[in-house]
Amino acid sequence: MKYEKTFFAPEIRWGFTIQEMMKRCWAANLDVLEVFKDICSRYDLRYYAAYGTLLGALRHNGFIPWD
Repeated sequence: MKYEKTFFAPEIRWGFTIQEMMKRCWAANLDVLEVFKDICSRYDLRYYAAYGTLLGALRHNGFIPWD
């Protein structure tokens, strides 16, 4: 995936400071998810988010800041 230059800049979300290194971990997770999506698409496999992943996606529009 391609990320904007500002993606890795530190920021505050929900009162928590998100450092560059954490954002790099998030980017690695997103890259793995992209490969997973491609594999599922290629073999017509269904996947879904659940539990903390689903909670973060819906409530925080991404990763839960303190996780």
